[in-house]
Amino acid sequence: MIGALALAALGLAACASDAPENAPAWFTERLEPHSYPSLQDVPTAHVATTDEAHWNRVEADLLAAQRAMKGNPRSEPAPPTDPEAFTEEARDVIDDTAATH
Repeated sequence: MIGALALAALGLAACASDAPENAPAWFTERLEPHSYPSLQDVPTAHVATTDEAHWNRVEADLLAAQRAMKGNPRSEPAPPTDPEAFTEEARDVIDDTAATH
């Protein structure tokens, strides 16, 4: 019994350490120790768009979007509401509806 369990454990360990024949490339690459990138290969240069003309275009687009948004009547702030007045109005509507039935 113990021999069978040991043999099964050995078989599972052998299966787990090898990639299946139809495994995708990304899976088999992870099994290889040299597949991870080296920190020395990470680029240290930063590519940033600092061209003034680029930022002027971005600003112009943003201002145009702001004008379009503010030109929409739905962008107006909602009128201030009094919760008590809303509650009274809702109760009146409910009472009127109940009275018609």
